Amino acid sequence: MRQGFDAHLVFDEQDRLVAFATGSDACSEHECGSKSLQSALCKQPTSDAAIIAALKRNEPVRYPSLLETKCITKFPPQLQFDVSRGSVPEAVLGFADNPLSDYYNELRFPSGSFSGIDINVAGAWDDCSFAIRVRTERYVNALTEFHDALRAGKVLFAGLFLKNRARHLAGVILANSEYLTGEDLAEVERAQQKYESKLRLKARDESGYLMQQLGQHMNTLLVGFLWPVWADDEESEVLYAFNPGSGVKAAYYGPYRKEDILAWAEAKGSYDLPRARRAK
Repeated sequence: MRQGFDAHLVFDEQDRLVAFATGSDACSEHECGSKSLQSALCKQPTSDAAIIAALKRNEPVRYPSLLETKCITKFPPQLQFDVSRGSVPEAVLGFADNPLSDYYNELRFPSGSFSGIDINVAGAWDDCSFAIRVRTERYVNALTEFHDALRAGKVLFAGLFLKNRARHLAGVILANSEYLTGEDLAEVERAQQKYESKLRLKARDESGYLMQQLGQHMNTLLVGFLWPVWADDEESEVLYAFNPGSGVKAAYYGPYRKEDILAWAEAKGSYDLPRARRAK
């Protein structure tokens, strides 16, 4: 694991622990994700590839619910919770191959006074493990209740939607679904719609074919990289954003229509690639 900076507990107005974030360092923020953790702890939905294939065949599909697929429903031995009731009570909750006590170097409590940093919370994570460590009676009791909710199937990975908070949450973010607010659930719905739209976009993506044509007609130029984008919120048309190479007569992003890209490629990029007009 890597020690997370700014590990944080999220409480609601009733002083209930809604969520925790392990915090993150610069490397794990960019290099790690929670995909393998979700695979180990959550029910696996129909694969995106299978849904995209069905969409391409114009078959009806049932999109997986993010609230369901990100909920922890598996409880392997690596999912651990330990409480120490000494002079200063401590508790640690996490998922790892080794005992969580082996990671206390990465789970060091912050020292000194830093603005906004909670010295009684420490977190760490990587792509296949995570842990949150707390001290004080209040925090230990809160994390114990949170662990009970986890074992009852009420806790989920919340990094996609738990954003409307007073501070930035980073690293592995878990939330008790019972305490999500209306605003949280609205974020869930937005994330769900974005996820479904992304799959529909991938089903209509022809960027591979377009890149092949660009390479065939313009093999002496750096033709860059293409990716699909919707023309508007109604998903009326697929356009293509472009990252052109040096000397290519095309502006970054664009976006551009498929037909314009093909005509431009056949002309070997001899003129400025015209941008598409997107609906406002």
